[in-house]
Order: sequence, then C-alpha cells, then structure tokens
Amino acid sequence: MVVTAVQNRTCCYLSTPEHIRSFTGRFIYLYVAKGEIEISPDALLFESRWTTVEIPLKAVVAIEVGQYSRWAKPFGLDYIAISYIEGPTRKTVLLTPTRAPGWSVACWETNRIVQKWIQMLKEATGKSTPTIV
Repeated sequence: MVVTAVQNRTCCYLSTPEHIRSFTGRFIYLYVAKGEIEISPDALLFESRWTTVEIPLKAVVAIEVGQYSRWAKPFGLDYIAISYIEGPTRKTVLLTPTRAPGWSVACWETNRIVQKWIQMLKEATGKSTPTIV
C-alpha cells in the first residue's frame, strides 16, 4: 500500500522517545507497536491489535522529523515526532508510516512515505514546516 495525496491510511510503526533511548529500543526492537495510521478531519488515529492512540488535530503542538540511530538503522530511517497536549501533559509519539510491515521495504522508500505523511499532517493541522530533531 503506497501513500498518495488522497490516501489517508497506511501501515505504520509506533514508538516513543523513551523507548528508543532504552536498551530494548536501541539494541533489540525500535518500535512498541505496528498497525495503521489514519488522518480523519479532526484526529490522527493509530490502531494496532494492542494499542490505540487518538490525537485530536487541534491538540498537536509540533511536527518534527527525526532519524533513528544509525546503530539500529544503518541506512538511515526517518520518523515523524508528533507532540500534542493531553490534559495537562505534553506527549510525543514517533510514527514511521510505510507501505507494508516487515523488512521488505527499503529505508529510502519509507523515508519518501514519511515525507508525504508530514505534508498531509501539516495540511491537516495547519502547522508550519516541521523542524528536524
């Protein structure tokens, strides 16, 4: 499944800044869940078998582009860091949209999909150009 300008749902991996700084996140597995993301008119939704994250678009305060450690992804793999306000707390999730789960997708192909999703998120939230972390 390849993301296009009109498509608003695709496969995705989810992580957190805390997880990718942990031993497990650095050396064993980068992600905490794999599922699908979708942009609706008022929310960004990540769904997997075990985890659901719904982020109201009006709660998004930052959209940043980052890259996982070269130790974990030697060819360079981008992610989208979405920071949002939930109650009194600022939270951040790391999303890596891709065309299909698994090892068969090249990093540079996933990075192109990440860039397309950044553009769609910017349009949906009305945020300016994302910063690079």
